Amino acid sequence: MKGADIMDREYILSNVAPRIVELITSHIRTTADRKERWRYVKKEIEPQLAELIGLDPDWPVKAYQLVQFDIDESRGLCLLNYTPGAHNILHDIDEGNGWTLVMRQLRGLLFSFGEVGDSSAIQLVSCGFEKFFNRGEVPETRDENLPFDSPILLRAKEDGAMVEFFEHQGTTSATTRGRINTLYVEPAIDLFGQQTLELAKRSASALGVDLLCIVTEFIHPMSKVYVEYNDWHGIYLLAAYDTSGRKVPNELLKRLYDSCEALGHLRFPEERVTTLRHMATELKDRTINNREGWVAHVGDMMVKLKYETYIGLMVAEKLSYRYVMSQMINGRGQYMFQTLPEELREHAWFMVQELKDTVTANDSYWSLYSFHSEQERGRDSFRQICRNFWRELETPIRSGNI
Repeated sequence: MKGADIMDREYILSNVAPRIVELITSHIRTTADRKERWRYVKKEIEPQLAELIGLDPDWPVKAYQLVQFDIDESRGLCLLNYTPGAHNILHDIDEGNGWTLVMRQLRGLLFSFGEVGDSSAIQLVSCGFEKFFNRGEVPETRDENLPFDSPILLRAKEDGAMVEFFEHQGTTSATTRGRINTLYVEPAIDLFGQQTLELAKRSASALGVDLLCIVTEFIHPMSKVYVEYNDWHGIYLLAAYDTSGRKVPNELLKRLYDSCEALGHLRFPEERVTTLRHMATELKDRTINNREGWVAHVGDMMVKLKYETYIGLMVAEKLSYRYVMSQMINGRGQYMFQTLPEELREHAWFMVQELKDTVTANDSYWSLYSFHSEQERGRDSFRQICRNFWRELETPIRSGNI
């Protein structure tokens, strides 16, 4: 494989990712195959898959734990993406450097495929953003490695579902980054319309760009996360890519938006220019509600900036002491960390530490009752979990084995 020092996105999308598709589709041809055979096939192709994604043989993870795919056999499409667990598995390796160059690109890559052995049929059909991280999440997004006092472009981070629009077999199609045929696809295409991509392609061609796909944020009751959009249904234009998988520059993206704006269903995210130092303060402002955050554009790198009020909504929905104690009782603490969104891992870690410190400093499970709140729901069932937690884990906690 090409040396890591000279490997770039274009090379990965034109050489490495197609080989991953070929490796998978030589064994798995249909959704039925995936359900019935993947558990066996993944072990058979592990060595080749590990080499293709640049997995260090000393890392405590298998390649098939990191790479997932979806198949649409009727249209001959294969979608590559990293697994939900890849987030935290790779974060735990070498301070986040487990995210190899290839793994960062395996994010909503859609390829066509043909008969087994026909590598020429494997062509890039659509693609999304490469993996990008929250401020402070990996070494390159830590404050000391960012231009903290330099003015940079920020674009509002909208709170819906990422949908890629592309042309296939003569018609506008769509996919999310993880599934080809989700419930979002039909309403998203209905909103986007057949004309939009055609118009954008003509406009791009006039500017010397052979447009492949458009990446958007789909806002709809079906895609609602936390932010309320007051019954507005529509699509935010986030990015566009040419047929080599290169991102269209921001100035050209705005011109594409201008050419399609009259269709009425598109919006361009709010933009502003300020410093990360200013944003570090603003993100803590608890009076700012109903906003997810911003994406900072630092050179060619994007960095997620999320408001503390938004993260608080995530914590309230996904984390509770009841949940944390139950996972630890069942020996699933590590699994919990691997499956939580990256924004919540630090909160979960503090909750685990609070529970352990409480056990260490007290002589009775009664001390755990103080963690009850409305979020924890029924008091009696919560207290039962506290007693089970104390009975199962008091000794391991005190001995430092957990």
